Amino acid sequence: GTMSDPRLTGHASLVGGRIEHLATGLVLSDIKLAGAVFEDNHTELNGSFRAGDGIGRLAASAVFDRILKPQAELSINGQDLTLVNVPDMSIRVNPDLDLQWHDGALQLNGRVRVPHAQIAPRYLPTATADESPDLVIVAGELPPAEKSVFDRSRLRLNGSIAVELGEDVTL
Repeated sequence: GTMSDPRLTGHASLVGGRIEHLATGLVLSDIKLAGAVFEDNHTELNGSFRAGDGIGRLAASAVFDRILKPQAELSINGQDLTLVNVPDMSIRVNPDLDLQWHDGALQLNGRVRVPHAQIAPRYLPTATADESPDLVIVAGELPPAEKSVFDRSRLRLNGSIAVELGEDVTL
């Protein structure tokens, strides 16, 4: 390509990667990813990982024709993936999710089956809050909220996710 319109190609891979989140007991291990960047600003990535005894797979594709408005798709699925594994809680899932990023909006669709979840918190907060004795409720309309600078950057999220709880789910 040229300096103003570069064209890149290449391949990358990761073998034996690992991610741990101690607070939830999430451990993604044996991460294997392989990807390629094609000359037409298109990138693809495929891989697999272990989460507990389960195996997950992912496939991703991204197009960077318009650098300020990239498009991306990601699909994640798996069987018996351990998401949470701590003394008070363990959760295993079978996800089948598709994510798409187009024109500044995230589209999320799919299904998550939860065959196993044991949630038994040792501590449940019991404190309550009462209304203040000097509380005054005034009828009428609230003034319009001022526009924030951050309103323009809000994430637009659309989609539908079905969550199915299996027989071995207890709270």
